[in-house]
Amino acid sequence: MKNLRICARHTIIFLAATAVFSLAVPAFAQGQKITPYDADARYRVGLEFIKKADYARALHELSIAARLKKGDYKGEARIYDAEGIAYYMQGLNIEAQSEFGKALLKDPGDIDALYYIGLINYKVNGYTAASRYFNEIIAAGEKDAKARDSLFRKFFNLGMDFQSRGKSSSAAEMFGEALGLKPDDPKTHFYRGQDFMALERYRDAVAEFRKALALKPGMTEAKVQLEASEKLAAEEAVKEAESASGKGEYYSAQKLYNQAASYDPSNMDAKKGMAKSSSLLDARTKKESSKIKSLIEKGDFADAKDALAALKKLNPDSDEAKSLSAELAAKSAQAIKELFSKAKKAEAAEAVSRAEEFYFRVLLIEPSNKEAANDERLMREKINDEWKNAKAAEADGNLALAEKSLEKLAVYTPDDPMVKAELGKVMAGIRGKKKP
Repeated sequence: MKNLRICARHTIIFLAATAVFSLAVPAFAQGQKITPYDADARYRVGLEFIKKADYARALHELSIAARLKKGDYKGEARIYDAEGIAYYMQGLNIEAQSEFGKALLKDPGDIDALYYIGLINYKVNGYTAASRYFNEIIAAGEKDAKARDSLFRKFFNLGMDFQSRGKSSSAAEMFGEALGLKPDDPKTHFYRGQDFMALERYRDAVAEFRKALALKPGMTEAKVQLEASEKLAAEEAVKEAESASGKGEYYSAQKLYNQAASYDPSNMDAKKGMAKSSSLLDARTKKESSKIKSLIEKGDFADAKDALAALKKLNPDSDEAKSLSAELAAKSAQAIKELFSKAKKAEAAEAVSRAEEFYFRVLLIEPSNKEAANDERLMREKINDEWKNAKAAEADGNLALAEKSLEKLAVYTPDDPMVKAELGKVMAGIRGKKKP
């Protein structure tokens, strides 16, 4: 009986000890004894639980750690990051974003918070929503080599993850972010080139494979992929060139055929297309140049200017366009000088409408000429003022004063039939008043 009581007592002690131990598991995680008020230890325990995917217990420990760290902003931010990761691992993006947001309030430069908020935004709303956070990360990486290497690896791994799941567009974007932190990594350029190939962005793929080889010349897989991408890029450029040529855009077609030949010198379509587009461009350039010369000789400078702009658009590298531009500028300047001279003489002779016409012709050649615009306005105002004076005098019954204004207008605008008719009407009225 005594032995039975001893045994029972030992059992009770054992069960009690077991209960205490089970309640104190967090305190003994990682094989170390901690006090309940050790915030750093509770934080480490929380991380251990995250590794074991025991998120409820992790969040319990981290919430206690956050309370204990109150006032230590960087320490609090670190704990909020861990809580955010615990939520993120469970797919609870809203809760995760809230925790990372708290971390940024405590530490605006918190790289982990920026990274995960960017990642959540990327997955939910796309690249545009995430780019602000990614740009801040890259800026931070420029200042901190350790952070740069860590973040480069994160973006690189994301790129590999997306690529393995056939999400080439997202993979290319993540590899792009990785290259923003470490632009001289040949593997990243290579993998991004593969994604561009999958997306049929062959010219972008060529650029990436070339960069990979420039950084690592012995990269055999990049050489193989480069050769394939160059042939496909050449075919793509030829198709675009044919389309441009069909629209009469021979300059663009020539550039595209040239680009195709640079990618794949053996592409015969590129060689033939380049020769044909060159010939068509030359023919069109000569035709348009002849038209512009004719307009300049006629003194039709406004139309010549428009035709010259069209020629420059058709063939930006045209020597004829450069020569005609210089000729047009010189002859336009001479014509403007002569028109100003004629306008001033007309003003002196009070041929106001004639002066107005000369100033208007200056503006047709050079719309931005402020002097001509101002003088043309003054001429119009002079004519309008005399019309107002004549009408006001007529309304007051002062036909003699109206006659004087209309006689001035007859000098200002000698070819205006309305002035002649109004003057005749006023003079008839004056004669009628003189009759007995």
